[in-house]
Amino acid sequence: MAVQLDDIRAALHWAFGPDGDPSLAVDLTSYSSSIWLSKALFAECHKWTTRAASVAPSKDGQATEQQLLI
Repeated sequence: MAVQLDDIRAALHWAFGPDGDPSLAVDLTSYSSSIWLSKALFAECHKWTTRAASVAPSKDGQATEQQLLI
C-alpha cells in the first residue's frame, strides 16, 4: 500500500473536494492512517485526520465509531 501513496492522496483530495463524498473521505482517512504513520508522515496524517474529524457525523454530540478509529 505504501507504494500507492499518490493514489491515496488523489482519492482523499477528491473525497474531501466539492464533488466528493465526505463519508468516503472519513473511511479513506481511517484506513490510510496506519500507512502515513508507518512512513513517519506525521504531519500528513494529522492533516487528513483533522479534516476527517471536521466532516465526520456525530450522534448526540458523541463521537461515532468511525471517528474513534481515526
